[in-house]
Amino acid sequence: MNQELKKDSIKRFNYIVGHIKGIQKMIENDVYCMDILNQNAAIVEAVKKINLIILEAHMNSCVARAMSKGSVKEKKRVIGELMDVLKCKHKS
Repeated sequence: MNQELKKDSIKRFNYIVGHIKGIQKMIENDVYCMDILNQNAAIVEAVKKINLIILEAHMNSCVARAMSKGSVKEKKRVIGELMDVLKCKHKS
């Protein structure tokens, strides 16, 4: 990941963390449920956005490199990783 993208990603994740802490306070203060749900939706969209940014960077670097220079096995592995992410299959 290049330094500019890394800096932007950290900034975006810090925003998300701050937003989550704000929602926690809203819950503690018995704020109207719809207001909390709206804030949760904003976090979901922020996470989706950063995932797309990171995915695009990955495709432009690692995936592109594997497709142009990798073995058949490497190409299949990289495609499999992408498919797992798109299918929401996470390794724990």
